[in-house]
Formats: sequence, structure tokens, C-alpha cells
Amino acid sequence: MKLSPWGWRNRARATPVGHQEVAAAVRSLAALIDAGLTPRAALTAWAHDLSGQLERKADAVGRRARLGAPTGATLRPVAEEMSRSDLRSLEAAFALHARYGGDLAQLVRQVAERIERRGVADQEGRVAAAGASLSGRLVAALPVAFVPLAPAARAPLFDALGILVLILGIGLALAGMRWIRRLVPTPAAQEDAVAVVAETAATFLKGGAPMGPALTAAVAAAPEELAGELERCSRLTRVGLPWPSALGTSDHEGLRALSGVLKRSAALGLPARAQLESFAVARRDRARRELEHSLRRAPVLMVIPLGVCVLTAFVLLAIVPFLRGLS
Repeated sequence: MKLSPWGWRNRARATPVGHQEVAAAVRSLAALIDAGLTPRAALTAWAHDLSGQLERKADAVGRRARLGAPTGATLRPVAEEMSRSDLRSLEAAFALHARYGGDLAQLVRQVAERIERRGVADQEGRVAAAGASLSGRLVAALPVAFVPLAPAARAPLFDALGILVLILGIGLALAGMRWIRRLVPTPAAQEDAVAVVAETAATFLKGGAPMGPALTAAVAAAPEELAGELERCSRLTRVGLPWPSALGTSDHEGLRALSGVLKRSAALGLPARAQLESFAVARRDRARRELEHSLRRAPVLMVIPLGVCVLTAFVLLAIVPFLRGLS
């Protein structure tokens, strides 16, 4: 069957774009700015360095840039290919550069590095989680393999007791597989939201923005899980409370720790940018260690569903039909 050009186009549009491709596209935008182009000219020429689906998206960005649209509206076509926090980081970078100047290329490059790092961590976490999950689910599925062998035991399968045994055995095996899948941690835990905020603020400070606007821009680019709490802290700063004190009122452990870093930096006269970068690295390393610990702990916890569900299903589907055949 021959596909029309429209079919190929729709098929390409449905293909998801990976983290590495998106990161490379953002890096190419930073390179254009590094080459001396103005921000709007870089957005206009962005599509020339890309290909495939991202080229079409960047071409739409260029058309909006040529028409003079605001940065938020200009970048909207790439919203489907980037996370919301990354897109908002790009918007905040352009807005801060327009107001305070600074190294816009470095701000954009930092977004690309974060996308790249998240893609690598996500891939590594998924591989590790898939290995643990697959091993447990294969063991959990073994009792179901005895169902086709039940006629060899010459046991009645379709009387009331046989049907009850089949339903209970298969149900327990499926419950064991689901339980095991829930015990395996997801790699999403590697992306620490507070580390993203601290790293973004440090990048904006390096780009030349003052502390208050840098933290406000970092809040605008924060991941969804922290958006509400950070917006509450932002409202406190608008009525006169300093950012470190506003973050210290939060119930979130990470934001209180971030508040301590900012207060300590101000008290000791240390550069806030370096302190925020170190804090982000430490938070990210801790998240990675917690995920590795959870992955090592998962096989130990799997003993519970294997004993409660899988072993019982094995007895019902393998041993009970054999005993009924003997009787």
C-alpha cells in the first residue's frame, strides 16, 4: 500500500522528538546568539539549522518573530516538544536579557544542558527500573503458564470448583504483577524540582540579572509541583518580604533549604551564584542516590507480593488441579 505525501507528513508529526534532539535544537539557538545575531534574528534563522519535525516548529517560530510577536507567543509552536518548565525558562531568559542584558547564549545553553541531562537520567533510570520490573513480573506470570497444562492432570476444569480455582489463581497472579510494578520506582524522581529552581536562578545571576529578578524568573520557570508554593512566596515578596525569608515560610523541605543557602550566602558575603550551583548539584546527587536505593530495595519488597499472591496462585493453578486429578 502506497502512502500519500500527506500520510508521511502526518506520520512524521506523530513521531515523538527525543530529549537529545530537543537539546541539540536549543543549543543551535544558543550558537546563533553566540555568533552575534540579535535574539529576534536568531529566532528567525533558527529553522535553518534544524530538520524534520523540529524544523517545521522552528519555522513557525521564525514567522512569528518576523511579525514582531512577544517572546512567549513566538516560542509557542515548540511547546509540544519541550516541557513547560524548559519553555518558561527560555521565555524568562529572553525577558531578562531584554531588561538587564547579560549572556543570553549562556542562559539558553543552560536550558539545553538541563534537557540533555534529564534525557540521560531518564533513559538510565528506565533501563534500571525495567530490569527489576521485568524479572519480578516474569516470576509472577509463571503460575499462569500452568493453566494450559491443567488438562494433563485430568482434573475437571469447568465445574464450579474448577472455574473458581482458575478465577482465583489468575486473579492473584495478575494482582501480583500489578503489585510488583508499583514497587519499582519511576525515573521521574531523578529530576529534583528545587534543584531546577536553584540552577535556573544561578544561571540568571550569571547572565547579569539582580538577585530579586533572577529568583522571580526562576519561579516563573519552576516545575509544576512547586509552582503553587513558589507563587505564594512570590506574593510575599511583593508586599516587602525578602526572598530568603519568603522561602523560609514554606512547608516544602527543599524550599526551606534553599532559603538557608540564600541567607548563609548573604551573611557570609559569598557569591550567591556559586552557592546555588553547589546546592543544585547536591540536590540532584541526592535524588539520584535515592532512586538507586529504591531500585536496590525493590527486589527485597517483591518478596511480599511473591509470597502472598504468586505463591498462592501457583498452588491454585499448578498443585490443586494435580491433586484433583489424583482424587
